[in-house]
Amino acid sequence: MGAASAVLMLVSLISLQPPPTPGPVAGLSGGQPVSIDDLRRHGAVRGDQPSVARAILAARSELALAIEARSMLGAAVANVPRAEAAQALIHHLFHPRVCAKIPAPAKREHYAATRWRFLAPPAWHVEDLQLLCCEDARDCKRPEAAQCVTERTAEVAQLFERIRPRPVEEGVLEAEMQWTREAGRQAARSEYIFYHDPNESGPVDGRLQTVDAPIAQAVSSSGPQEWIGPVSTRFGHHILRLKRRRPPIQLSYESPQAQAILTTELCPAFLLDQRSRYVHELLRVQAWRPDPAQLEATFGAQETGAP
Repeated sequence: MGAASAVLMLVSLISLQPPPTPGPVAGLSGGQPVSIDDLRRHGAVRGDQPSVARAILAARSELALAIEARSMLGAAVANVPRAEAAQALIHHLFHPRVCAKIPAPAKREHYAATRWRFLAPPAWHVEDLQLLCCEDARDCKRPEAAQCVTERTAEVAQLFERIRPRPVEEGVLEAEMQWTREAGRQAARSEYIFYHDPNESGPVDGRLQTVDAPIAQAVSSSGPQEWIGPVSTRFGHHILRLKRRRPPIQLSYESPQAQAILTTELCPAFLLDQRSRYVHELLRVQAWRPDPAQLEATFGAQETGAP
């Protein structure tokens, strides 16, 4: 080997070494110093043992990534601080383009777990002014419940005639509920989304909400932003406002749209898992030798082992 080659090799080896760490040293990780300032920068607090342990792990991880960055990326990170070198390597190795390699089983599992978002029947978002005579299906079989439904029919019809000319907007049914309550009558308002099309056999997923057939029939045959009613059910009477209607969703697993959604949703967790595995492997081969006296003097910590 010539003198020139030896000099170049020496310069390369020197450039791969991280810059010296200033200040008192808390310990050595893989033979490289981790300073007290490093631990403070990562949140170590005097008297708080868990924060010191977390800071040691974070500082060691940052150091391991910085050393690896200088080895892999060379001159591009030769003279930058550890934190910047570590981030450069993370961006290089764990760029979102890596998400193209998300395992198919993980995608299929996520698709199955949230299948109702990819395959769903039409949906109706409804606001409901409920003037109920019973709230439980068993109670609705009582004679007094049936009598209540009959007696309130004319009252609810008059209420609907008062509401019908008003603009279909937020707050109308809320105000009518309050007025009805102040008059001493039972009333409630709720909003829900239902998926049951009375012209179909039933919902495609057990979690999709269904409603009584009279409500489903009335709402399904109406357009958005319409007053609907009065609708009578076994529970009482309803005046409805159809807020919006959503068409059916049919995204098979193989469809480009479904694949894009799955990749987008799984990407952050996938990158975090891959990064965690990578850092864990780097730390596994780098022994941690703390300085117990320095840690005790600075943080009051007894941390002497690997975090």
